[in-house]
Amino acid sequence: MKRRTRQRGSRRGLGGFVRLVLIVAGLAGPGAARADTVYFQSGNELSCKVIPPAEGDEYVRVLVGPEEQGSMLLRRESIERIEYDYDSRLAALADDDYPGHYELGLWCLERDLVDKALERLRHAHGHEGVPPESAFHIARAYEKQGPPGLLNARKYYEAYLEAAPQGDRAEAARQGLERVNERIRAQGLDPQPTPAPSEPQGLETGDWSPPGWGYDAEVQRAQVQGREGQVVLKIAYKHRDARGRLPRPDQRKTPVQLSVEEDLTGTPVLQFDVYNPEKAALPLSVAVATGPSFEWFESEVFTVPPEQWRTDLRMDLSRKTWKSAAAGWQHTTAVQNLDRVRNLILILHNEDRTGEAYVDAVRFSEE
Repeated sequence: MKRRTRQRGSRRGLGGFVRLVLIVAGLAGPGAARADTVYFQSGNELSCKVIPPAEGDEYVRVLVGPEEQGSMLLRRESIERIEYDYDSRLAALADDDYPGHYELGLWCLERDLVDKALERLRHAHGHEGVPPESAFHIARAYEKQGPPGLLNARKYYEAYLEAAPQGDRAEAARQGLERVNERIRAQGLDPQPTPAPSEPQGLETGDWSPPGWGYDAEVQRAQVQGREGQVVLKIAYKHRDARGRLPRPDQRKTPVQLSVEEDLTGTPVLQFDVYNPEKAALPLSVAVATGPSFEWFESEVFTVPPEQWRTDLRMDLSRKTWKSAAAGWQHTTAVQNLDRVRNLILILHNEDRTGEAYVDAVRFSEE
């Protein structure tokens, strides 16, 4: 426990209070992790874990000591203020309190908690009640990361200027964009264009859509750097369903579906490319529904590294590496009814993250 300069004021009941603080200080000795901070009227400070009091409570309960095994009650009138740490502030927010997550992101950014700032700001970005300045602050956070974050910083500075070209932060965003571009050029960070595939445009140009379960997504045809002149499938994935609710645990992933109605007996190999522009790796799997009853078969999960194209994806529907209800959801079966493949489903295992993915050159080929 730290000691601040004592402020002048009433000392009524101070002796007992000081004895209590000394006991707490003993429990919160070496090995105690810094968490919330209680500032007392007496000038003392205490690092502990505060159980948020209800309105009108006379006492505040705190947890102290290594692993927070000690519990103490402090008189509320003896406390000047409480400063909660990140975990406490996050725990007090509902997941859909997007303005609250935005403010917490700014709080983190002021304290150079860059990774946590990015988590909260990106969680809030684009939702109702969150200003367009969220893109500006996301860009600031990425810029603070140095070389690993510069490409994303550029993307979000540009996004802010597109959304609010005359906004309060527009001039700062232009300066940030110029600064970031200069660093990108100096360090040779611009990705090299990926050669366009020799294959003609494939199933990525089809009518893909969310199937109505799992997390919702915005699906559209777009262009992306490295595939100039090519139309690719852009998936903007979320972590809420179409009604803004959290799906049940086994459906917390983002599916997008295409009706194919194909006979794949002679062309059972699915190939496609995926670009992941995000900072974190993106796990994906593929499913197909076949036959008159739309029997479900799902592949093993593969991973697309951050900020990269993956162009080696090749899945043989005739190999016994797929799971289904009939196989007890073990990856021990081949896809059945290849003569009538009804739906193709891409599944992004994004957990609680939002972001984007780009899919190109989707086609079926021979073994």
